[in-house]
Amino acid sequence: MKITTMLTVFIGLLTANLYAQNQFNIINFGAVADDKTVSTIAIQKTIDSCSKMGGGTVYFPKGIFTTGTIQLRSNINLNFAAGSVLKGSPNVNDYKLDGIKRGMFFGEDLTNVSFTGEGEINGNAVVFFDPNKMHSYIDMDKKYVRSGQAFLDAVKPTEGPIAFANRPDMMVVIMHSENIKFTGLRFTDAPAWTIRIGECQNVVVDGISVLNNPQVPNNDGIHFTNSRNVRISNCNVEAGDDALIVSGFGDDINIDNVPYGSAKKVYKYGNKTGNTENVVATNCILKSNSAAIRIGYGRGNIKNLVFSNMIMHNSNRGILMNSRERGSIENVLFDNCIIETKHQGGSWWGRGEPIHISSCQITKDEVNGTIKDVVFKNLKINAETGIVVWANEFGKISNINFDNIDIQVTDGKRVAAFGGNIDLRPTPDLSTNLFKRDLPIILFHNIDQVRLNAVFAKFLGVVPDYYTHGLEIDYSSNFSITNSNFTSSAKKYAATLVNKSKAVSFKNNSDFEIKTQ
Repeated sequence: MKITTMLTVFIGLLTANLYAQNQFNIINFGAVADDKTVSTIAIQKTIDSCSKMGGGTVYFPKGIFTTGTIQLRSNINLNFAAGSVLKGSPNVNDYKLDGIKRGMFFGEDLTNVSFTGEGEINGNAVVFFDPNKMHSYIDMDKKYVRSGQAFLDAVKPTEGPIAFANRPDMMVVIMHSENIKFTGLRFTDAPAWTIRIGECQNVVVDGISVLNNPQVPNNDGIHFTNSRNVRISNCNVEAGDDALIVSGFGDDINIDNVPYGSAKKVYKYGNKTGNTENVVATNCILKSNSAAIRIGYGRGNIKNLVFSNMIMHNSNRGILMNSRERGSIENVLFDNCIIETKHQGGSWWGRGEPIHISSCQITKDEVNGTIKDVVFKNLKINAETGIVVWANEFGKISNINFDNIDIQVTDGKRVAAFGGNIDLRPTPDLSTNLFKRDLPIILFHNIDQVRLNAVFAKFLGVVPDYYTHGLEIDYSSNFSITNSNFTSSAKKYAATLVNKSKAVSFKNNSDFEIKTQ
């Protein structure tokens, strides 16, 4: 028994030692750093040779290398030297694996995979997009929005999203895997999602930069789907689409193309719970034409998330938390964040909200999940629209706490065209997708159990007439407002409006007008 145990330990140590010491230079397998030769075969040979030796480091030296789709293997560290650039091929036909369209890297059922170093992975999106044409589809009706045709006239390709005929899939996709690490690298110009971590567990992302074209649609920064035990820190992400995402999507999105929960394969590794849980993100700087942080979508539940010490700047939305399918969201904390948002040009979803929380059906047959037990504390906010918390039916959103929040709402150059609307896209009906509504700084609609403490909300300067109260509680119940102050945009509006709501308590606040109807 002792001999067997010692042998097992010895084999484990030997494998770990090989993984640490083996280094394979892609140049030695035929890769060419001339910024034009497609070195997919050479890079794949390097990875496969390293894998056959039990694992190790695949080294990318200084120079510009070009590639199509690369298949990842277990126990491999892809290390990029300072000055190394791995650029995506300009030929979309180079992005296939087993006859399936992919991006630059794809791997599934893996363990011990890392991307490290000081180099750059460049998706080369610029060759696949036309900056003179809009990428858009009909998901709104001008008769429902406040400015009507002027809204559509203000949507221009210069601010995206821009059009494409064909493009590669997501740049880096790792599915059903564990012990994944990204450190130090720059990921640039992604033609679709930059990094997708799906059905994985034990993931570390530290000190990377994602710098994408802000006009490109769907170029999400770092996207976690149905993954658990994840740590993100010290990252800088700029994207046209959402920057940092935690969602409940399964293999039904861009992988096996099968109904949720019906994956074609049986996997050894990865997260087998079907849910997203235990995600911590800290010390990041985020910028997006969509949402800096997005939580939601999919049928898997999402729980136990912490976001701290985050800067969300020059973005369309700061924090977006939404349930559109049966997946629910609970136990989420945001602490010590700076949020700066504006009305973004183009047809991006969102109307400049620093925080948007909503639960609505995505289709008439879908049952949307709940959102509960969410805490926001120590936030400094400057925005061109206020906070929106909206449920399609009472009880879908509950137990939301705001503590020590300073929010200021101002006018901006695009407010006249885009302001004074609620954007709930996607919903089953154009009348509820994007529609006009007078807006306070903080709006609660159909919400149960809310606590506001030390919340200070005010309008700065002159704002449009459809910006109204400091706080509006609409068709809601069980509110506690303490130690706070709210100001309206003009004297004709009360600082706080309580409309068709019950069990609303005000204590130890500043002296402001409360209107009840």
